[in-house]
Amino acid sequence: SRNTGLNTKLWPNLLDHYSYANAVAESFFGTLKTALIYEQTYHSREQAKQSIFEYIEVFYNRVRRHSTLSYQSPENFEEAFYNTI
Repeated sequence: SRNTGLNTKLWPNLLDHYSYANAVAESFFGTLKTALIYEQTYHSREQAKQSIFEYIEVFYNRVRRHSTLSYQSPENFEEAFYNTI
């Protein structure tokens, strides 16, 4: 095999990290579709963009609790983090 200069012992950890990150992203898009997209009828691309932006910025990042953040909202999780440093 060709020597790539990468430590192959790191690959399992990297793959686990990316698998986890992918699972979080897949969960987000599933939630977005279920909670918003499938419940709305959009008459323009701009209307869809605005609705999705509001969902993410107003509800998802500020209000909704996330299991990956110990059931806190991202806003509360970030505030608690910065209060500890």
